[in-house]
Amino acid sequence: MTTVFVHHRVADYDKWRPIFDEWIESEFSRDIKSYYVWRGIDDSNLAIVASTIASRQTADALFSNPALGEAMARAGVIQPSVQIDFVDEVGTGTR
Repeated sequence: MTTVFVHHRVADYDKWRPIFDEWIESEFSRDIKSYYVWRGIDDSNLAIVASTIASRQTADALFSNPALGEAMARAGVIQPSVQIDFVDEVGTGTR
């Protein structure tokens, strides 16, 4: 499994969130197995999304699809702020 972290600022979180929710439920994102969304405490227009996807190859296909860029633009994502990290889990724990 590959996890993709997307850190980005949005023009207006309250406008961004319904568009994100619509996109995450669409057929386009069917390869996302699970996801988490965080919102900044000090910057309420900071959104961080972690998505779990079966493989890096599948993640690359999803994140290079022009439809994602179109949805992000429609949602008010501030493009220069976007940082995408692909990671593999190497450990876990609870306390």
